[in-house]
Amino acid sequence: MSEIFVGHDFGLLYVVSQFFALVGTILSLLSVQQKKKVQILNYNTLASASAILHYLFLGAWTGVAIKIVSATRNATAAYAAHKQKKPKVLPFVFVIFYAISGCLTYESVFSLLPTFGVIVFTVVIYLGEAKTIRYVAGFCSLMWLIYNVYVFSLVGVVSELVYIGNDLAAIYRYRKPKRKIRG
Repeated sequence: MSEIFVGHDFGLLYVVSQFFALVGTILSLLSVQQKKKVQILNYNTLASASAILHYLFLGAWTGVAIKIVSATRNATAAYAAHKQKKPKVLPFVFVIFYAISGCLTYESVFSLLPTFGVIVFTVVIYLGEAKTIRYVAGFCSLMWLIYNVYVFSLVGVVSELVYIGNDLAAIYRYRKPKRKIRG
């Protein structure tokens, strides 16, 4: 087991990165407990800002770029929700920004995974129904899980496992009940 940790620097920058990952996780989990869409999006904006610092201290540039776009997307969506507007072109603008971010920060196939995940998720949150969003959220978390293993973010890995468990619980909770057959 100890060979997994060989070659990794667990100095101050790493500890700080993990602290910001934990703060981002707490903010993300708090976001789903909010009543209003604006509050949910504001918490997610703060979670993305924390994640920017998390990936910055890890030197994980794809994570930094994607979370910058995500923070902007969440803040813009919060503003639109506050003004009770539904922007039609913004999802596609953010998809383009995600694609550009992924291309500019490409390091390996692993850096493409979260890029692909957030592109799919962005399209689905604007166009999909709740059931589809739950499934795609789990898929997106899986992409981030693999990326966090790649950049060796231990808190990031645990966080994504929690998100996946939460997504699976929601899928189970909101599944269609089976019909009873009368005999």
